[in-house]
Amino acid sequence: LPIVNIETLSLNIDEAFQALMSIIVNSSYFFFENLLYTLDLEKLA
Repeated sequence: LPIVNIETLSLNIDEAFQALMSIIVNSSYFFFENLLYTLDLEKLA
């Protein structure tokens, strides 16, 4: 394999990894936001 293809492949893997991490972080953030919101509603009720 030419070096360029290896660099492109590693770059694509890096971008995919960053996208995956971004999705995981956003999902966790929204999950905790919803959890705290639910707990607040239970305290008010």
